[in-house]
Amino acid sequence: MNLESSVQSFTMAFTVTGVRFVALLFLTATCVSGLESRKTAEDKLLEDLFANYSTISRPVQDVQDNVRISFQMAILQFIDVDEKMQVIKTNVWMYQEWNDYRLRWIPAEYNNITLLVVPVSYIWNPDTSLLNSAEGDTEGYPRVHLAYLDVQIFPNGHIMKVTPGILRTPCLMDITYFPVDKQTCYFEFGLWKYFDRLVELYPGLDEAPKENYIANVEWEFLDSRAQANKKCFPTDRKSVV
Repeated sequence: MNLESSVQSFTMAFTVTGVRFVALLFLTATCVSGLESRKTAEDKLLEDLFANYSTISRPVQDVQDNVRISFQMAILQFIDVDEKMQVIKTNVWMYQEWNDYRLRWIPAEYNNITLLVVPVSYIWNPDTSLLNSAEGDTEGYPRVHLAYLDVQIFPNGHIMKVTPGILRTPCLMDITYFPVDKQTCYFEFGLWKYFDRLVELYPGLDEAPKENYIANVEWEFLDSRAQANKKCFPTDRKSVV
């Protein structure tokens, strides 16, 4: 087969005794002072940033450049492990970060505003998807995107998008040593339509941190790792990164 296009696949693997994972949760609080004057500055900033903004075009100054998306996932809880159906159900938070040069500003010109929180629909978004999803009845399936969420924007154009989710994924289980079996399960994330020459997904961390993890009475979390893999397709019909 003549393979013409190269794309990158992003895989997260978690090894557990039985099966259990990990979670990472970020809480952000913003202190607001001088509400009326800040509101005026914020309104002007929003108007200046989004007056000619396109949510369709990629945030690159040179069309030959790609957009790099940092992705990391934290598992808050293993909700269910169905050994018969070989499917796991997890409660997760997914963190995506990238830079949009069109959304930069100088804080001193806007009453020292250093953070904007706007609806996710206001900006360009990567179509990051859970490629090995076992659940087709979710909003935007297979994308890991919720239309009602907000995103954080910083003066240098840095975007922080945090998406909670309940994920169902297949997990091939070996029950040879049941009931003290050890299982390794995978989550594979990628971009649905973009190839890596346009948008590139890469691991934000090389593992899933263990803090904030809700322990399970049946399964013990042992280990996790994240890595980026390349996949090739003969055409550009669809992309996985």
